[in-house]
Amino acid sequence: MGLIEIWQELPEVRNLEFHYLGHSDRDETYSETRKIPPFDIFCRDAEFTWEGIRFTSKREWFGAPRNEHLLVFRQTIEPFANCNFELRTWMDEPDADSPWQLEQYLEQENNSCGFLFRNLQGRHLILCETSQITSFSIRVNETREKVTRHYAITAFEESPIRVEKYFSLHTDDEDNYQEIAFRECREASKLRFDDLKGRGAWILPERE
Repeated sequence: MGLIEIWQELPEVRNLEFHYLGHSDRDETYSETRKIPPFDIFCRDAEFTWEGIRFTSKREWFGAPRNEHLLVFRQTIEPFANCNFELRTWMDEPDADSPWQLEQYLEQENNSCGFLFRNLQGRHLILCETSQITSFSIRVNETREKVTRHYAITAFEESPIRVEKYFSLHTDDEDNYQEIAFRECREASKLRFDDLKGRGAWILPERE
């Protein structure tokens, strides 16, 4: 089984939602997935108007060129007024009938964490994540519980907020696979989304 097939068997990792005065974006309100040329980047976007304030939101993701271990995700949220709102990001845990079951939660420095999975055949894999939030002018208060992060944000008009998430998947077929995965996430977060995109990227398909 290849890595792309394993990605498809794992719980969803590209989870992010934002809230403003009791309103929240919903997955079904986003556009159909489209491909952005000339790079193999996939995108969905949406627009909301809540309590008189307009928000735009864009979700982008791709598999790193020539590296099936690495998945890159970015969500950009832009408010068109000064306001306070909240973000939450997380990775789903597997269902009881999933072929991969959660064995251990792992955490390292540099804002990296991960899940260690095991299947019925005793095979292990590690799914690591590194997240970062960027903007030119915001204030952020972050709290974290395992792979769930909450951000309380003070944002300013037309100042986009970007949440970037880097995921690395490695199996126990490799020596030191856990160390490799965490290192790959950290290095990807230093390169950033725009420097990683390019021709030859693979795509994690939409889930049915």
